[in-house]
Amino acid sequence: RFASALSNGGCEAYFHLAEHFTTQSKPTFCGLGTLSMILNALAMDPGRVYIGPWRWYHEEMLDCCKNLDLVEKEGITFDEFCCLARC
Repeated sequence: RFASALSNGGCEAYFHLAEHFTTQSKPTFCGLGTLSMILNALAMDPGRVYIGPWRWYHEEMLDCCKNLDLVEKEGITFDEFCCLARC
């Protein structure tokens, strides 16, 4: 299936996502990990440095809609995920 999708041009997004694949650092950070991977795959500039000269999103940068302490306890809802994507 993968080879078929690849030969038919159906894997365009896969390689961008795979290049930025990340696992969540905490069990309740699955939404934050997913969003940081998507934003990095889309080459969105976080507007600040992550480590060294790199300007990539990381889960702990996504705190504009909900305090990370609360995210660690509760996770995030889909509405909060959307809010974070807009920040």
